[in-house]
Amino acid sequence: MGKSVNTALGVCTLVALTAIAGCFVDRSGLAGLERPGPRASCTPACEHGGVCVVTDCFCEPVDYTGPSCSEWIDDCVGVNCMNGDCLDRVRSSSCDCDKGWAIDQGGLCTVQLLSCETPNACINGSCDDSSGQVVCVCEPGFEGTNCNVPVGCGSPPEGPPNSETGEVTGTEFGDVVVFSCQWGFGPGYASVTCQADGTWETPVLECQDVDECAFGFGFCNPFGTESCNNDYGSFECECSDGWHGTYCHELD
Repeated sequence: MGKSVNTALGVCTLVALTAIAGCFVDRSGLAGLERPGPRASCTPACEHGGVCVVTDCFCEPVDYTGPSCSEWIDDCVGVNCMNGDCLDRVRSSSCDCDKGWAIDQGGLCTVQLLSCETPNACINGSCDDSSGQVVCVCEPGFEGTNCNVPVGCGSPPEGPPNSETGEVTGTEFGDVVVFSCQWGFGPGYASVTCQADGTWETPVLECQDVDECAFGFGFCNPFGTESCNNDYGSFECECSDGWHGTYCHELD
């Protein structure tokens, strides 16, 4: 479902994109390569945690597809739970069984729920059949007739200013979303988890401007630079006579 990586990357693989110089990635959550230089550019921008690789969006691991990872993938298409409803999850689906039914080994609602001895009667919870009916009391973070459905938190929260939304493992109990500061801002990364009550943790991350010129010439070529000038979220190299280029690294 994710798009193939642009052939211009040659031997560079998606796994190594953030470590190999020359492969330019705008990876939400990884803030591009940890070095100065060109950034990937996707138009329209990748959404929902998709990865911009050169000029194409790579949509995994989120449950979206399309040129900008904006089209939701319905994983319940073609799924018949038999005696229950199909719930669309992130790159998967699960069945929430009707009262009196439990899921089988294949995840479908085909097992009649007669007692607490019924297989998968209460998967993530305690079972009580003293009244003649099976009653499941779910553990925190789970719901459904058989306590087999993780609580959902909905779309991830917005990140703080000057940050990017990164890896999204899912939107259910225990799933994680990673935020990172954009290039030129720090200090780094923060993650939030979907909690048992169906809410996301609040991102604890403050992305402040990084002074790339704090240490002498910073990223500028020390042999061809007159001065390094810090700017909000970026910097500029002022070249000495006889030098030019973004980092004053090219001779006239």
